[in-house]
Amino acid sequence: MIASMLVVIISFIVLLSVFASFVPHIHHAWLDKGSRSISLRYLLSNVICSTEHLLFVFFYTINLPVETGYWTHHPRNALDWVNFVQVVGVWTLWNLLLGLNLYHNPTSRLRKASTVVTYLGFLMVSIAPVIADAVSDIFCPPHHPSCPEQERDPIALFQGLHAVVLLPFLTTIPLVVGIIKQARMLLQTQSLPGLKLQTAAFLLSALSWVPRVSVPWDLYLDGGHPVILVINAWYHMVGPNTPKLSIEIEPTSPQMALDNPSGFIVTIRRAVDDCDKPCIFRWNFLQDGWGPSGFMLFQRTPDGLKRVEGAPKPSPPQTYKLTGYEVETEELLPGQTLRRNIGHPYPFWDHMVAGERYELFWPGAQYALWAWGTLREHWGQEIGASSGLPPVIIPGGPCCSFTCVEVEERLESNEPDDPPVEKEERIPGTPCISVILEGPSTISRREKICLTVKITHEGLTNGEHEASSCAATKPIIIHSYPFSGDNFRLQRRCQGQWKTYFDDERNPGWMIVDEPDVEVHVADSPFFCCLEPGETLVKHRSLGYLDLHPEAVIGDTYRYRYWGGCVDWWVWGDREEHAGTVVKLPCWLNDHVVDPVDNDGRPVIVVPSSNSVEFTVVD
Repeated sequence: MIASMLVVIISFIVLLSVFASFVPHIHHAWLDKGSRSISLRYLLSNVICSTEHLLFVFFYTINLPVETGYWTHHPRNALDWVNFVQVVGVWTLWNLLLGLNLYHNPTSRLRKASTVVTYLGFLMVSIAPVIADAVSDIFCPPHHPSCPEQERDPIALFQGLHAVVLLPFLTTIPLVVGIIKQARMLLQTQSLPGLKLQTAAFLLSALSWVPRVSVPWDLYLDGGHPVILVINAWYHMVGPNTPKLSIEIEPTSPQMALDNPSGFIVTIRRAVDDCDKPCIFRWNFLQDGWGPSGFMLFQRTPDGLKRVEGAPKPSPPQTYKLTGYEVETEELLPGQTLRRNIGHPYPFWDHMVAGERYELFWPGAQYALWAWGTLREHWGQEIGASSGLPPVIIPGGPCCSFTCVEVEERLESNEPDDPPVEKEERIPGTPCISVILEGPSTISRREKICLTVKITHEGLTNGEHEASSCAATKPIIIHSYPFSGDNFRLQRRCQGQWKTYFDDERNPGWMIVDEPDVEVHVADSPFFCCLEPGETLVKHRSLGYLDLHPEAVIGDTYRYRYWGGCVDWWVWGDREEHAGTVVKLPCWLNDHVVDPVDNDGRPVIVVPSSNSVEFTVVD
């Protein structure tokens, strides 16, 4: 308590000394009817710099009365108001000094006019919008007057633009230019003691500013972060540039059915011309897409757009500890993108009406969960507000239209399918492998069915593309990837024809694709199997009602079939013989062998398609 009072008292003394340091200049300009020894550009540079400072102090002290930032405490205390008075006072005194010199300085009218126009123009794009936001609801959505500050997206983007882009330049470049101009001026009078006193006053002001400004010290000093980040955070959002990100939104279907809604595909793109450093970025479709700062929904009416009210999902966290690769945090290089299916408009779903047309709009938002570098570099570390980095801004503007309907009109997919592999495509002299499927004749809405896949090593392929005797054939080790899901087909019987059903809305998930290839021992890897001549490998696949066509009804007939494939890697011999044999797979493992690329010169094993298992939908 005593320490706080002491800081307040010292701050008032410093405040008065700073104000007093302007008195000789103003007195000189008043008595001498201006001063030819002070450059107008120098004065204008200082006024612009002080105006930029005023923008932030005014915004955090007045516009955000219930929020705490890097400038103010919560609740406001005496130190916050001392800072506010100092910045406003210095800004006022610089304006007074500029006004006196503009009025009395015998420079040309054109130079005076250009100075006034430049300053007024800067006021209109700096402090004027902040004051307008404080005294009115001009930045609120038209349908939501008197909204809280958090919903005033234009002013948030405006403040972010100044914080991330303009503040570092407007507080350095104009001053440097002004000092250069001032250094070229001829001095009429000079007072070395006065200069020393003024220097001391501003030095004390700078030193006393540090304990007066609110900075989350504990997040840095207690969190194991380098102390240099404290300086970065204190100099409000100044530091390395943030990644340049943009967002795109498109519906998966122009119609959204209330009975079976489709979703929206969001693409977040990093600019091609951005710096070449990698960055990591976390984006959660529920918290970021449908949270308080996420997408807005508007209904088209004869009177224009009407905002649809909803119940947004919780806000995303401001800090997050990375423990490894995960689906919501991705690395982005310039030009790269991340894509998310954010589903249907969860917050607005209960307020949507069939037959109406809607606009989904991205208002723009700031994100704390990002960092420069790769995921591996940040494993075990915390990203977000505690890192001291400025938030990433994804500008608003993108939107898309869709119509809400009761039931979506579905069209049969005309996507072509490759023909099944025939046994005539087998290569003579290679192992002969066949596949047989077994399964039930019905499928229920309530239970999944189990299909048995039997993969048999039948011997050696002869000239007739059939299997010869197994007696003289050796065992083989094969890569089992060709017997994965992509080589199976589900077909629906429609008007007497079999049509392959492609699930366009199936989410393939995600995978890491930029890690090094993985060395695998073929003798003990689950991605390889050993088959003796005549031996059968048995696998199982399951199908449920949700795997069928969306319009499946009782009585529909389907069939399931292995479509055929090629074993890209195989070798003669058993596990004992090849205990030391190593190949390389991609880092996500379930794919073709990448080394050796040509199976050491051996031809591939062509596996023809299997029989079909037909089943009917029952209740």
